[in-house]
Amino acid sequence: MKEENNTIKSKRLKFIRTLMYLDALLILLSFMMLDVRNFSFTLHSGICVRIGVLVVIFGVLLAIEKNLSRYLRKHRNK
Repeated sequence: MKEENNTIKSKRLKFIRTLMYLDALLILLSFMMLDVRNFSFTLHSGICVRIGVLVVIFGVLLAIEKNLSRYLRKHRNK
């Protein structure tokens, strides 16, 4: 039963890491959409809000990833 649980958690960890990579890619693409030379918050407020939301999502995914990896490390030899 423990081994099945660890396998499921390992698959979840891979899925969370994939979502983190996609989220980081979306953050980079959103930064690329900003015009740094002509930056005005009123013009780019939608992009700034999108970047903020993506950063929050990345933080949540990072916390989940840390908890899953800690659990799997702790129960590796059991």
